[in-house]
Amino acid sequence: MLETLAQLCESGAEYYRRGWMLATAGNLSVRDRDNADRYHVTASGGHKGRLKPETDFICFSEGMANPQPLGKKSSAETIVHDRVYAEHPNVQSIHHVHSPRITLMSRAIGAGNPWVISDLEYIKALGFWGEGDVVRVPVVPNHHHIPTLGMAVAEAARQDPHVPCVLVEGHGVYAWGDSVAAAQRHIEALEFLADICWEERFRV
Repeated sequence: MLETLAQLCESGAEYYRRGWMLATAGNLSVRDRDNADRYHVTASGGHKGRLKPETDFICFSEGMANPQPLGKKSSAETIVHDRVYAEHPNVQSIHHVHSPRITLMSRAIGAGNPWVISDLEYIKALGFWGEGDVVRVPVVPNHHHIPTLGMAVAEAARQDPHVPCVLVEGHGVYAWGDSVAAAQRHIEALEFLADICWEERFRV
């Protein structure tokens, strides 16, 4: 499991280098390789560019029961990860970043409205390979009551199980996949798509 957590640490370092997970922002998680009912999530307050697999993750059973003690506080948004894992048994890793472009896009679109993406090759990186496919990424309100946010993200994720992400207005994006690498691919694809859509939407 340490090898998988090391991969997650590399994702955190890459997101930090790109300015998508600065300071202590964001959180990352992965299912336990040996027990699918358990997952490991970043502890609260850690610098995501300097994560260590042995010290910066807390292990939970699904339902947030019996956390493995590390002497650290769990991320406040652990419950969001918990809800998504419960909603999608095939999801193996969830990444939540606060990139500037995605945050701007979420504000421009507004909660309750989907981010509609079409006619762009990069939607293949999200798993949409059909000619004429359209991706509708849900945007949910930024509920400060985290259990409510968790329910909102889970409900949005239920709308189309093929869409591996949900935007939170003014907050960032949750994206997931069947591996750490897949979740990171989805984050990177969304960033590219956000750049293109932003320029098309607001260019003079």
